[in-house]
Amino acid sequence: SLLKKMAASKKFYEKILNKIPIDIAVFDKAQKYMFVNEAAIENKERRDFIIGKDDFDYAKHFNIPIEEAKRRREMFDFIKDTGLEKEWVQEITSKKGEKKSILRRMSPILNERDEMEMAIGYGLDLTKQIEQDKLIESISRFPKENPHPVIRTSINGTISFANEAAKETILKNGLGSDLTMPNQYMQHIEEANESDSPLEKVIVINEKVFSTVIVKVPDRDYFNIYSVDITKSKNIIEKRETELEQARQTLTQLNERLESRYEEVSENLTLAQKKLIEGEKLAILGRLSAGVAHEMNTPLGAIYASSENLTGLLSSLFKMKLKEADHETILRAFNLSEKFSKKGALVSSREERQQVRELSTFIENSEIIGNHGLKYARELVECGITTDDADSLEIIFNLPDYENQIYLLLTILKVRRSLTTIIFASQKAASVVKALKSYVHESDDKTGAVFNIKESILRTLILFNNQTKHKIDIHLDLDDNSSILGNESEVSKIWSNLIANSIYAIGNEKGNIWIEVKEIKNKLSITFSNDGQTIPEAVRLNIFEPFYTTKPIGEGSGMGLSMVRNVIISLGGTIELLPQEKTTFLIQIPKAIK
Repeated sequence: SLLKKMAASKKFYEKILNKIPIDIAVFDKAQKYMFVNEAAIENKERRDFIIGKDDFDYAKHFNIPIEEAKRRREMFDFIKDTGLEKEWVQEITSKKGEKKSILRRMSPILNERDEMEMAIGYGLDLTKQIEQDKLIESISRFPKENPHPVIRTSINGTISFANEAAKETILKNGLGSDLTMPNQYMQHIEEANESDSPLEKVIVINEKVFSTVIVKVPDRDYFNIYSVDITKSKNIIEKRETELEQARQTLTQLNERLESRYEEVSENLTLAQKKLIEGEKLAILGRLSAGVAHEMNTPLGAIYASSENLTGLLSSLFKMKLKEADHETILRAFNLSEKFSKKGALVSSREERQQVRELSTFIENSEIIGNHGLKYARELVECGITTDDADSLEIIFNLPDYENQIYLLLTILKVRRSLTTIIFASQKAASVVKALKSYVHESDDKTGAVFNIKESILRTLILFNNQTKHKIDIHLDLDDNSSILGNESEVSKIWSNLIANSIYAIGNEKGNIWIEVKEIKNKLSITFSNDGQTIPEAVRLNIFEPFYTTKPIGEGSGMGLSMVRNVIISLGGTIELLPQEKTTFLIQIPKAIK
């Protein structure tokens, strides 16, 4: 399987890296250690401990000063921001009290977008080389007992002083006499004569290598020459350079293999993450399904009831009353129904009972139909007719066939009311379907389009209506004209996840959810707050990490807020959990340029 192949490859590369005699470490883009070889940390327990942690964790656990950890973080941030390598020298003291100088280098590994995916750090022990350099600098006098060659000479090569070390090495092996300098030095003496500062050279005499400093003495006609035999050191350095070059070539090959394997693994991880995100979305849909079914059932039930009512009304209207009424009666009834149907304001049950009593009293006081006012008042009020329509009613009751006229009027108004109910219920069902389609639909358009945030949030809230309408008050402060550029289907996942999490936090108690959208300069500030169960500090630190969840097994994949953050980042925005009493998420996204 892929995982077994990856595990085998990992062991293979680790084995190679552990054989390289220089310090090597691999970091992820958060500076967490992914690998460290044996040359860097000999103790296996410590090597195992640091994987997945950073230098601060290591320093804290093993009680080590954090100054070097701070410096490495600075270097890491530099290569991450610039994409360039960085070198520095670290001075350390071993447990035995030995001081060492380590040349550190940190290199970024960039992806195809020139973004750092990981980094490699390695270190080379320069202690011996630095000691040699310091040794040369320490030679500043002419003691005869100096173990290194020291010579004083004129510009023409006449020697006025040479210690025993010089006589035994440079003058003897350089084919010169005790009185003249070897030719290998003469050209450099002439060069030093033209310089205002000491001249540093590496001179080879009969396979001996000397690090040499030639100093022109001011106001004197001679030069002081200090030399150190670095033949052995040079051989060691060349050997180390060869080893380092071989190590670099090995690392380059490993990098190429790692990049190839990384692309393969990254593709598989992207596919797996996509499936997890899809699973998270389906999980939310599963929790919403009962509510959506209820939201669809209510308008469909109203449509069904109104349709049955219409069947009876139209049957009665066409078979009986229209047949018995003349043209003038029908026309009057339609004109009055047109007038009354435009009122349409909804009233409470208490207000409706009061209107029935008032209209009943008015009808009975008209002394036209006796004490039958209540009979007509109830149906008239149901159709929206009140004492405010007294003038029109008085005209009707004064007609000889007022009973037919009222019946015809009421029938037409009931037909209109049923049709209005069907239209309203259809719109309600359509809004639920549109919201659901907007949430589920996957678009291939990566750039997206400009859309209104208020409309997008309101469509998402429709899906949660059944879960919130009885126990949660939704407080909205949404700017009417705020728009962003993006894929609305992807953005709706932000709203649905934050709303679902708010409902989960409130639980079975009564609670509140606040959603606010405001424009601040060229950005939109969006906040989602709730007064449900607060989030502990320990959870806040990891809340946006993939696969991190505090929900019971089976209720959450831990991908919700990670997905939310990724969508927001793709829009060029940010999200943070604010330190407030109410759980509040603050989102900032660039607004669309109109």
